[in-house]
Amino acid sequence: MGNKSAVVRTPDTNILVDILLHHAHAQQITIYLDTGMGKHRRLINVSKLAERKGAEYCTAILGLYVFTGEDATSAFKGKGKVGPLKKLHNHQAFNTTFRSFSYDWSVGAEKIDELEAFTCLIYGYAHEKCLNTVRSLILKKMVGEDARRTAKSKVDLSRLPPCRDNLVPHIQRVNHRLVCYKRAGQAIVWRPKLHDPGQGWEKNDNDSLEPIYLEQLTNTPIIPC
Repeated sequence: MGNKSAVVRTPDTNILVDILLHHAHAQQITIYLDTGMGKHRRLINVSKLAERKGAEYCTAILGLYVFTGEDATSAFKGKGKVGPLKKLHNHQAFNTTFRSFSYDWSVGAEKIDELEAFTCLIYGYAHEKCLNTVRSLILKKMVGEDARRTAKSKVDLSRLPPCRDNLVPHIQRVNHRLVCYKRAGQAIVWRPKLHDPGQGWEKNDNDSLEPIYLEQLTNTPIIPC
């Protein structure tokens, strides 16, 4: 008859989102996550949680998790996970964006535009669609509407969102990771090399992989005037 349940022991609750919550729907056994240490150790019925939340929700959460930073993708400084998750709950249209994300090794322009709009939302600009504009608005708040930034200006540039040309390769890296996660149950998977075009990484002069930080130089200023 086979086993009716399986227990995965790990102190890392990221596994809950990364793999188990997404793949639990396809399994014929009950999956438990044994996590935590000492008095904080607990057993989570992942299959029941996935059933209660629904397959579409779990797929969207997986996309959001990788988009906001994990082992091989960078995070948005100061934004964490909870804030973006609340934004996703309050703006249901983006559930479709993350749900339909990463079914191919390349990302279309429409999906990039949607994720740019969500990033604007993360930074508190629900009605803006252009990250470069949001960067300008935030910088003006930091410096002053009519002031010029000088060496004496107390401005933390790390609080600015990425420019669009920086976001695009981030999205490509996120997409690559998500496709790998979603195909983790397949015995044989073809995938492009990380440094292939459109995957978000490149090889440097030492033949080592590193993230692409700017997709291309465009005529659009990173911080528009």
